Amino acid sequence: MSYSPSVIAYSGNSGALVTFKVTAASNFAGPAVIALRNTLFSTPTGIELPLDDENCNVTSPNSTPQGDVTGDGILDIEDVTVLINIVLGNTSPNAIIANADMNGDSKIDVEDVTALINKVLNG
Repeated sequence: MSYSPSVIAYSGNSGALVTFKVTAASNFAGPAVIALRNTLFSTPTGIELPLDDENCNVTSPNSTPQGDVTGDGILDIEDVTVLINIVLGNTSPNAIIANADMNGDSKIDVEDVTALINKVLNG
């Protein structure tokens, strides 16, 4: 993530850069979402500079695609069926819940089902 207080393009080493380092456990299978909310920087003179909320999707080489709640590496009607069951409160013990939040709003609901159906139908 980078931020330009003057809202200009970066060139060379101009501007300001903020780095957040996140280290996952060795068994991290992903995917996950890192959410940065209510971030506020201030200048040395005390001028407050709020940042827009940001989401960052995190994957690993062992990640399954978003929406693949069955974990078989394929997005299909089986994933839709399992996701509907999750929404209805009938979670399969093998379901990958982290893959169920299709729109990244930290809720698993009918909007995620709709998004997954669209993704399955449209490839």
